[in-house]
Amino acid sequence: MGQDKAIEGYNKGLQAIRDQKRDVADPLEPSWGEPELLMSLAWSNLNRTAPDLNSAEKYADAALKLVPYWHYVRDILMPQIRAAQAKAQHSGRVVGNPEIIA
Repeated sequence: MGQDKAIEGYNKGLQAIRDQKRDVADPLEPSWGEPELLMSLAWSNLNRTAPDLNSAEKYADAALKLVPYWHYVRDILMPQIRAAQAKAQHSGRVVGNPEIIA
């Protein structure tokens, strides 16, 4: 249950940040935390007891859209996700829920 609670918390934080963006009058006002929450969701979905690799990839992609030069997500996390997907495909396992938000 701990994994589900953590992911639920990350999702609530992400929603709060996205809601806050709509309330900001100055479009140049930075929004802190969204890329970090997306990365946390990607990592968490990759490392679940039953990994959701599609979700992990979508969250990592969303983080990279916001911060394309983020070394950890681009050069470490994404290759880990892709390796897990390749391994899952090779073994015939399901890689996750295709209906993910990012």
